[in-house]
Amino acid sequence: MRILLALVCIGCMGVSIRSAAQATDCELVLNQATDEYNAGHFYSISSILTPCMNKFTREQRQRANLLLTQTYLLLDNPEEAEKSYLKLLQANPEFTVDESRDPIDVVYLSKKFTAAPIFSISGKIGMNTSPVQVIRYEYSTGVQSKSKYSLEPGWQVGLGGEWHIRDEISLNAEVNYVASGFKVSKTGFDGDLLESTDRQNWLRVPISLKYSVAEGKYRPYGYVGLSLDLLFKDKAEIITINKSEQDGTSIETVAESPSMDFTYRRNTVNRSFFVGGGIKIKYKLDYVFFDLRYSLGLTNVVNTNTQAEFSDSQDKGDPIYRYWYTDDNFRIDNLAISVGYIRPLYKPRKLKKARTKSLFKKIEKSDDVE
Repeated sequence: MRILLALVCIGCMGVSIRSAAQATDCELVLNQATDEYNAGHFYSISSILTPCMNKFTREQRQRANLLLTQTYLLLDNPEEAEKSYLKLLQANPEFTVDESRDPIDVVYLSKKFTAAPIFSISGKIGMNTSPVQVIRYEYSTGVQSKSKYSLEPGWQVGLGGEWHIRDEISLNAEVNYVASGFKVSKTGFDGDLLESTDRQNWLRVPISLKYSVAEGKYRPYGYVGLSLDLLFKDKAEIITINKSEQDGTSIETVAESPSMDFTYRRNTVNRSFFVGGGIKIKYKLDYVFFDLRYSLGLTNVVNTNTQAEFSDSQDKGDPIYRYWYTDDNFRIDNLAISVGYIRPLYKPRKLKKARTKSLFKKIEKSDDVE
């Protein structure tokens, strides 16, 4: 076994050494082609680079195709120059020419091409909490009680797609699975206490319009949108503490329910309005992002048709009847923090209309100065 592991390690070392040697050899080839270009020997450059074209690293492919682009422009071969520049963008979709360093004909050619992504895909995961906004308080016994809602932690995971209308503006659509929850405490006139911990499972489909900073390593963004929220599962657990006196002694009777299905007591289809923002951090050609979003519920989550069914129930074993609980009418908001990853789907391509106006203006200004 040890001998086998040793042979595997030796083989891996051999592959690494060969790869390093190839990279070094191809770097020498690239340097040789650059020397030939500087010496004005343009016709030999393509043949020098060809053996290494499939062996170059991404960075070396960028340099090699930039050199070929410059060469073909000098040889008055615009068709091959365009092919080389397109391959350059395939090697590095975010390559930009330096107008103060690169030849003017290369700068002009670059205005005919773009690699800006048309679409991006993303994934995210995070935590949330759900503030409850009461529309109207309800009392199961006809006697007014105090209701207090508190926050419970939840989590979410989602996938998204982004259509880039412009560099700064995009239309976003997501599909998110959200697990959320809240707790409500109801105190009766005689000090009795009822606590219900309610947990929901949602499928949310938000659509938003986003504005992003288009340059730099750190790119802030903000967005606004609407969401279709499908509540497909709701479970609750109830604890009651009934206080009484017997022979001058205070007695507390505690009852705890099993997990109960409240889905039939909820509206399946809900809607929300949301705003959010965050920051994208450039990582190679992709992005890591941190996002903060607040969703404002627009609909009453409680199904008013089943809200008071317990009062007519003749089944004393029914948990709703047993614990004498009814929902207030309420909306559910959501505050979510997420971390995720964005992969732009770059598409190097030739533009139908070259962006040369700004270049011509700069040339005219430089001529005026001279």
